[in-house]
Amino acid sequence: MSHLIKKMKSTRTHSTSPSARKPQDSFLSSFSSDAVLAVTINIIVITAVLISFIFVWIVKDFLIENRTTTIFSLIAQQEKRHLGAEPIFSTWNQESSKQKFKDLEEELLGSYRDIAAIELHTTDGVLVWTSLKTPVLGTTPDRGEIAEVLSSGRIYSAPDPATIQELDIKDLIKVYVPIRNGDRVTSGVAEVYLNLSDIVTLTKKVQIILWFLIFLSIIIIYCLLRIAFRHRDKQISLRNQELTEITKDLEKKVIARTKVIEDEKVRDEALLASLGEGIIATDEKGFITAMNNAGEKMLDWRASEVLGKKLTEAIPSVYENGDAIPPEERVCLIAATKGISTKTTDGVYLIKKNGGRIPVAVTANPVIIENKSVGAVVIFRDITQEKELDETRRNLLSLASHQLRTPLSGTKWLIETLQKGIHGPLTEQQEEYLNEIYKINDRMTALVSDMMGVLRVEGNVDQAHKERVSVASIFYTLLETLNAAIKSKQITLHLPDDLGDEIITDQLMLRTILECLVSNAINYSPQGGVVTIGIKKESSGIVFAVKDSGIGIPQKEHSQIFERFYRASNAKIFDINGTGLGLYITSMLAKKIGVLLSFESTEGKGSTFYAHVPYPDPK
Repeated sequence: MSHLIKKMKSTRTHSTSPSARKPQDSFLSSFSSDAVLAVTINIIVITAVLISFIFVWIVKDFLIENRTTTIFSLIAQQEKRHLGAEPIFSTWNQESSKQKFKDLEEELLGSYRDIAAIELHTTDGVLVWTSLKTPVLGTTPDRGEIAEVLSSGRIYSAPDPATIQELDIKDLIKVYVPIRNGDRVTSGVAEVYLNLSDIVTLTKKVQIILWFLIFLSIIIIYCLLRIAFRHRDKQISLRNQELTEITKDLEKKVIARTKVIEDEKVRDEALLASLGEGIIATDEKGFITAMNNAGEKMLDWRASEVLGKKLTEAIPSVYENGDAIPPEERVCLIAATKGISTKTTDGVYLIKKNGGRIPVAVTANPVIIENKSVGAVVIFRDITQEKELDETRRNLLSLASHQLRTPLSGTKWLIETLQKGIHGPLTEQQEEYLNEIYKINDRMTALVSDMMGVLRVEGNVDQAHKERVSVASIFYTLLETLNAAIKSKQITLHLPDDLGDEIITDQLMLRTILECLVSNAINYSPQGGVVTIGIKKESSGIVFAVKDSGIGIPQKEHSQIFERFYRASNAKIFDINGTGLGLYITSMLAKKIGVLLSFESTEGKGSTFYAHVPYPDPK
């Protein structure tokens, strides 16, 4: 600034005297400066406003695309769970089909709060289910959109005014998502009404902030340009006075804005205190720095009583069986010290002040400042009701499984009676039909058996009874069980040379684990394939390895392979039979007897599963 003023003074000193200038020249010079300044400011304003609109539009479009992608994934997951592989859309008018549609609707509306309504259509555009009051089932109100989604995969559309009025949500969008059956064939289309109110509100706030910054920038640019375009000390002095007034005005606005920020901070703190989920903040060493009201109520601790104390000591945590969770395994300490977001959804209990315990789902996120973890925020939610509901679900599933066993056994007996020709000879076509019915009945029996196995494992019906067990006896029994499957597929089975070891474990559970691993190796290997079983002694225990030459597991599905009812995508193509419960039951049994399961797999090249049986604790 001083350099510019000195230069202006020098120019004025060497210029012609005021008496020599023409008044109109001074006027024209001033007019020219003001005109250029006005044009420059207008260009900046128009450009900035256009950029702000474009930026907000891009942000809004990105958020909508991200949310619809989430909805797409959610429907893809839930359709398998609730609709299965049956041709349910062709029998949409049956009560069983309507119940499945209703279950899918309730699951989606309950899982994602931004879903306002859902409708289901057949591939012909027939409306078969709706959560709205106005549409009539059996009609084809969206035939054009259904045809478009079948060709393009996913489309968006604006809802009609009647739907907006019924849902009382102004910012809505319709998302059409294809529904595919077990063979990946599109069997229907889901029409999801997505509430975008929060996105619209967010983008408006972003736009307001951008306009405020634009306004502030324009004022600063205006002041700088005014100084740059003026060539007389008097005009500079006047502009400086204007700039001073503007600065004072900005100071007032800053003060006002600061007050707004402080008010927002107070509201945020009040909102945090009123949340229904417990929240605890810690520093990087795990010492408690804050706890909200919900956390106080859940744990019967007042925040002032635990502030400054180490979370792992002040509020202990145990597993479902009552064993204490080691501090190094607590999610709060992992997040605070390692900077890793961690969560647990089941099997964790927090100890209250009175010694009672409460089941919780815990999420711990690190607080990162300048690429360094300075603490963690732990959010925990009481899942008592969820566990009660899960127990009710298991009871219902158990009752259904028990009731299914009797008719399945009777069906099998009737089929065998007909196959023996007791009631007369059968034609070739009748024998073919009976054989197919017999296979289906066997698959249903296997599914019921697997479901009963899941219930027994999850319900802790079978307890581990560890004893000294001969490895050879386990393998002899295993070979007797799987001999027919080995011969049927002409599998070459390689066994370890030394089977003379003994281990201390639950014989039945370990044999079941190994039987599942070997059975899978046989089932997913090609005809005439090779399966190798190995045993390796390590310092911590004995490792069983089951290697096959089969289809392998896709890399992106490794993390899901032990989940309940999950089957790898290529496994469904290779063998349509299977319940997806085998590895889940195996993992549950492994936890019961302390066996660590792991695997290595490459799609198309086979898999190797490991079962690490630890030596007993000498204590």
